[in-house]
Amino acid sequence: MEPIRAKILKGDEVVLDGVDVWLSETQVLALHSWDGHFDLEQPSDDLMSGSFRIVLADGRSGEFFVTNVSIGSNSKTGVDIQGTGPLQ
Repeated sequence: MEPIRAKILKGDEVVLDGVDVWLSETQVLALHSWDGHFDLEQPSDDLMSGSFRIVLADGRSGEFFVTNVSIGSNSKTGVDIQGTGPLQ
């Protein structure tokens, strides 16, 4: 899986721009879901709660919420996300 460049928005406000996101898309029968992960150099209070929108470099976008934020051994902050609708 390769990362894709993305922009993260909360409402109309850009929270992050130019972040590399690793996405996983799953389809079971007619049900589609997606989730992902990205790393930050520093924690961001803007990502701690609420609903967000991701806009990918390939033009797709979707709504998501943050499921987990963790500080890894490399001192980067890992952010796990879960899509709440289609990624299109």
